[in-house]
Amino acid sequence: MERKGPFRKLWTMLIGNSRATRRVRRQIRQVAPSNAPVLIRGQQGTGKNLIARLIHDMSNRGDRPFITLRCDEVAVDILERTLFGYARGAFPGARNAGKGWLEKAHGGSIFLDEIAALAPSTQVKLLRLLQERVFEPVGSTTPIPVDIRLLAATQHPLEQRVRSGTFRGDLFYRLTVFPIQVQPLRKHKADIPALVDRFIARNARARGKTVPVVSPEAMDLLKHYRWPGNVRELEACIEQAIRKSTDGWVHGDHLSLA
Repeated sequence: MERKGPFRKLWTMLIGNSRATRRVRRQIRQVAPSNAPVLIRGQQGTGKNLIARLIHDMSNRGDRPFITLRCDEVAVDILERTLFGYARGAFPGARNAGKGWLEKAHGGSIFLDEIAALAPSTQVKLLRLLQERVFEPVGSTTPIPVDIRLLAATQHPLEQRVRSGTFRGDLFYRLTVFPIQVQPLRKHKADIPALVDRFIARNARARGKTVPVVSPEAMDLLKHYRWPGNVRELEACIEQAIRKSTDGWVHGDHLSLA
């Protein structure tokens, strides 16, 4: 069941009416009520984190914790401590035990962005979590039961990493119970006008400026650009264009396109 208030506001951020966007909305509605893990696949800037948040908020866990961790930005040893916690004396300086984010997310969801970056040892622990719903803190042999939903995302082809041996096949199959593929913006350009309208209105109001009008020339440029940075790049482009606009219009020469 869809929620009102903050959820409704978040849902409207999934902008567009293309076939690709409608399919993602349908998949979110389909998978949200379950407890199945979800793997969200797509390039950087396509909105994978938004989709994960929508799945959580639309589920029966929506009022419980939602914790996000980007796996490729944290060193291996720190990542394991962050996720699983640690026992007293587990490493130099660990004078007291520390709770990990899995334990803090009990009852809710955890979103692991760029899960392809997980070290083999962490993959083993995550697989056990999915299979047995327990984990052991770093430096401990005492299992801790936990009730969480795992949401994950990656821009990398995990099948290739499974074949090369850098990602566990059994973990991959656990994660792909319900995969969601997010298309790059260049494959659903029909959504660009609606996205532009939203970004222009939001950024102009945030800056206390009159909402400018996009000239036909500028819109044509936006529609024909390939957007390697996807929706995130489009939003940054619009923000820069609004800063440059002085006459109530966004013109072609206001757009920062490679």
